[in-house]
Amino acid sequence: MFVRPAKMMYEMRNYGLFYVAGLCTLAQITTAVFIAAPANHASTAVLALLFGLFALLFIYWPMIVLYKHGGVPRTSGYLQTTNVVDRGPYTIIRHPQYLGYILINLTFMLSNPYWPGMLLGMAAIVCYYKFAQQEDRRLQASFGCAYRDYMLRVPGFNVLGGLLRLLRE
Repeated sequence: MFVRPAKMMYEMRNYGLFYVAGLCTLAQITTAVFIAAPANHASTAVLALLFGLFALLFIYWPMIVLYKHGGVPRTSGYLQTTNVVDRGPYTIIRHPQYLGYILINLTFMLSNPYWPGMLLGMAAIVCYYKFAQQEDRRLQASFGCAYRDYMLRVPGFNVLGGLLRLLRE
């Protein structure tokens, strides 16, 4: 499929932070491979493992939920939703996949706490957070009042706040 240059530049500008975050994450992982950390304290290793497991949950669970409940055409990817989804992880937070990516970075920061990996991880986390804010604006423009109402009900990244809200309802 041919993509016109103007459309491609629009996509690059909109997804630039996401690409930078992904590159920082890859560089962080590469740094962890080449700069082996000394053995971590057992509690740090367990915490890193938990972050990694929760990261996988928050990355893959939303894919299934968006595809199942997002009104996605059969031939499209899970991100091509046609309605606001407020089920599964989206009842707790608005950006579960970005939280998963952030948890991956935290996992590597805990596993290999050398300054190059720490700086790359922090840069990636900031980029993912900023990109999520841009995503809120894009989704609000696409879905209007439905997404604005959803934003008022569900926090962006605050898992504890989202869980407490669910318990109150």
